[in-house]
Amino acid sequence: GGGQEAPPTHMQMNMLVLLREIISREMDENLKLALLNQVLDSHVQSVLAAERARVGAEADRRTRHLRARAKAAESQVSKLKTAQELWLQERKRIIKERKQQEVEVRTVRAETKVELTDKAAQLQRAFEDRVVSQMREAEATTKVAVLEHRMAELRQRAEQAEADAAATLETAKAEEERTAVSRQRYADAFEAQTR
Repeated sequence: GGGQEAPPTHMQMNMLVLLREIISREMDENLKLALLNQVLDSHVQSVLAAERARVGAEADRRTRHLRARAKAAESQVSKLKTAQELWLQERKRIIKERKQQEVEVRTVRAETKVELTDKAAQLQRAFEDRVVSQMREAEATTKVAVLEHRMAELRQRAEQAEADAAATLETAKAEEERTAVSRQRYADAFEAQTR
């Protein structure tokens, strides 16, 4: 029974060697895996770092862009405020000017009213004067007409009187002639009687 114990030992030795190989292989595999993990890890880290950098850069760019936009908006707001202030000033100036113009217009209206009242009074006076002078003219014309009419009447009367006087004179002459003829007859008759 003693001679049969060596082979298993040999086998055991072989097994041990095999085991050692397996273990060393496994160890190699593990080492490889570890190395691979390390490589992967560093790759992942670099990818992550790159992504982080990219995201950071993008965020920075966006931030810069937003800041620029905010600045532009601020400047726009400032411009708008300035414009608003200017507009308010202009509005105030326009209101002031309008008030001034209203005052001027009122003054001008008042002055014009006074002027117009004066002018109206002047025109009224001129009209009254004209009416009076026309009335006087009319009166004078009427008087002249009356005088002319009277003169015409007087002329007519004078002509009539002249005509009457001429007729009377004719009659007187005829009477005188008749009287002379009668005297002559008497004288002749008287002479005839005395002879």
